[in-house]
Amino acid sequence: MQCKCRQSDLAAALKKVDAAVSRKNVIPALAGVLLEAGEGKLRVYATDLDVGVEVFVPAEVSDPGQALPLHKTFKGLVASLPDGEVELTADAAANRLTLVQEKRRYAFDLLAEPEIFPAFPDAGGSEAFAFAADTLAWAVRSVSPAAATNPLDGAFACVLLEKDAEKGVLRLVATDRQRLAVAEAPWVGHADGEAPANDVLLPVVSTKALLDVLSGKVEMRFSGSFVVARADGGDGFFARMGAGAFPNYRLVLPHDLPEPVKVDAETLKNVLERARLLLEDQNESFGTVGKKYVPVKLEIVSSVLTVTALKDPSVFREEIPISGGGPGVEAAAANALFLLDAVRPLDGEVLINLPAGRGLIVVRDAAMNYTHAVAPITV
Repeated sequence: MQCKCRQSDLAAALKKVDAAVSRKNVIPALAGVLLEAGEGKLRVYATDLDVGVEVFVPAEVSDPGQALPLHKTFKGLVASLPDGEVELTADAAANRLTLVQEKRRYAFDLLAEPEIFPAFPDAGGSEAFAFAADTLAWAVRSVSPAAATNPLDGAFACVLLEKDAEKGVLRLVATDRQRLAVAEAPWVGHADGEAPANDVLLPVVSTKALLDVLSGKVEMRFSGSFVVARADGGDGFFARMGAGAFPNYRLVLPHDLPEPVKVDAETLKNVLERARLLLEDQNESFGTVGKKYVPVKLEIVSSVLTVTALKDPSVFREEIPISGGGPGVEAAAANALFLLDAVRPLDGEVLINLPAGRGLIVVRDAAMNYTHAVAPITV
C-alpha cells in the first residue's frame, strides 16, 4: 500500500473512528485501525465488534492495499504533525507502516494481517430510512441524556428507534426511570425491505460514534442485529442492537395536559446553569454523594416562574417572566441537571407543565415534536 493525503484529513478521520476502537484487548487486532487505500481515497475503519465507524479520506493512491497499525499510537502521532501532505507506505514483508512528511519519517509495527479484521456489516435488503443529518443528530442529542449510563441496565441504557409510518417519522425514546425523553426525526425517504422482528434498541454508548459521522443526508438501516447508518459522503457507522424489552413509555407519557406556561429557552438554560454552578455541593444533604444532583424548587405565580434552591432558598433565587398557563399557584421540586438536559436542545419558546400532585414535570417544544418528562423530587 502506498498513498498520499493531507494530515488534517487523516487526523480528523482517526478522531472520528476513535469511539469504535476496542479498549478491552481481548482480540489484539481490534486495538488497531484498518487503513485501506484504493480508488482515490483512503478508508479509515475501526470496530470493537459492537460498534464500527469507517471514514473516507481523499488520497492519491499509487499502490492499493491495506495496513493495520495500533490506533492509539498512530492517531497520536498524526495529530501532532503540522498540516500538509503525508505519505503512507505499508511493507507487508517487513510488517511495517511508514509515514513520511517532508523531512520527518516514522515507522509503525503492524498488529496483524488486515484480512482478519472484521468486515463492516452488509445491510443490503433491509428497510431503509433517509434523513437530513442535522435532523437526525438533533433527535439523537435530545434524547440520549435521558438514557441510563450503566450498560448493565439493558434496554434502559438504549435509545428506542420506533417507526411511525403514519407521520413519516422515526421516533427516538430514552428513559432511565427518572425521566423520559421523546423526539421525532422526519424522514425524507423510505425504502421497504426486511424489518427487524423486535424493538430496535441503539445502545446509548454508541451514539457519540454515530454523531461523529452524520453529515449531509444519511441513510439508516436496521439489518439483522445491527443498526447501520451511512452519510452521503460515504462515511459509515454500525452498532449491535441492544437486548431486552423497552418499557411501554406511552403508559408514562403525559396526555391531555392543561395549558402550559411559555418560557424563553435561553433564559431558562442560563438560570439552570447558574443553579448547577452554585448548588452542586448540596448533594450530600439528599443522600446522593457521588451522583450529579442539583435540587431546586420551581414555583409559578401569576406571570413569573421562580427557581430557588430547595434546601435553602436564600442561597439561590431567580425569577423568569412567563406567559400562558392556568390560574393559581403551581410548584414542584426537581433535579436542575435533568431540567437542563430537557431544555438544552430547544431554542425560542419552551412549553412547561408543572405537575398536579406528584405528576411529572413536562418540557416540550412549540411544535410538539419533542417531549421530556422529569420525575419531581418528593420532599
